[in-house]
Amino acid sequence: MLYELPLWLFFFIVVTVLFSAFALGHRINRRVKKGSGKPNKSTFIIESTLLSMLLSFTFSNAVSKYEKRKGTMEQEINAISTALLVGEMYPDSITSVFKEKMRAYIDTRIAYYEAHDNRAEIRQTMITGDSLAKALFVYFARQGENPSFMVYTQQMVPSLTRMADCIATREIYRNAKVPVSVLRLLMVLSIVVGFLTGYNQEREKLSLVQAFGYAVLIGMTFVLILDLNNQRRGVINLEFEQKMLVELRKGLDE
Repeated sequence: MLYELPLWLFFFIVVTVLFSAFALGHRINRRVKKGSGKPNKSTFIIESTLLSMLLSFTFSNAVSKYEKRKGTMEQEINAISTALLVGEMYPDSITSVFKEKMRAYIDTRIAYYEAHDNRAEIRQTMITGDSLAKALFVYFARQGENPSFMVYTQQMVPSLTRMADCIATREIYRNAKVPVSVLRLLMVLSIVVGFLTGYNQEREKLSLVQAFGYAVLIGMTFVLILDLNNQRRGVINLEFEQKMLVELRKGLDE
């Protein structure tokens, strides 16, 4: 459910909660100071250091997963491009059949991305794509029985294999997200640190700049982590790679 929330709504919720925690800490601090003196800052330092370390680790993990998704999609595009190039070396009778099958296959890969988070559509495109990839593999493996096509087939089959492997690999990386439990832990720590930051304020009045600054910065970090984990929506996505795949498909109609 966390990954399904619109990013702007999630950002608003995080900022509101963290600002409220900051303000609550400051208010309690004012009451404590009237009776027992200055608050202890040691707990605040420990908590803030832990939060910083966990946020940096989680952000690094999210970037790494995004790069793997992008890299796998680039590998698939390169494998398809190589297969299309090798396919031109066969006689027209084989090339025409090949292009027809590749049109159907690339259509399923385009639909896979455009399905967003619809599990039923994603599963259907994967099943169809896998079936088409196997059909292409068998078709050209049989062409290799002809000595005239042996050299071409030795180049075609590895490309088709890499192409087919990317079906499962892309799905694995699509589901490889930062665990929701980790994000919940980070949220709890952020609230605690926000509370302690407000609690350790020396001013009589609440510093709105510090309160909003803390809430906005942490909120932006959370949104960026979520955006990196949802490559099919938001600002950080794989639209450029998807357009390259669409261009390959258009090239088959020319």
